[in-house]
Amino acid sequence: NPFFIRTGMFNGVCSKWPLLCPILEPGYVGDKIIQAVQHRRVIVVLPRLFYYLMIVKSMSPDKVAMQVSKFCGTYEVMASFVGRLTTIRSNKSIASSSSS
Repeated sequence: NPFFIRTGMFNGVCSKWPLLCPILEPGYVGDKIIQAVQHRRVIVVLPRLFYYLMIVKSMSPDKVAMQVSKFCGTYEVMASFVGRLTTIRSNKSIASSSSS
């Protein structure tokens, strides 16, 4: 369960609290996943702070969990999302040329 990873897939995504919930580097995420596999961990949550947030959220009423999500910026994190526009465009042109 990594947070957003600094790849083309998440271009434009911004974290409201970058010190607590930074956009993760691919190498760091890969290393943590490999470590988890080596230690036979069933789940990987990154950044680590999210383990605690998951626990708090699971024990909180829905209204409280929604307010915490709102405070954390969960609902705005994708506002500046761009993604891989060039890949999408090239896939559309491939699809349209193959259907001709």
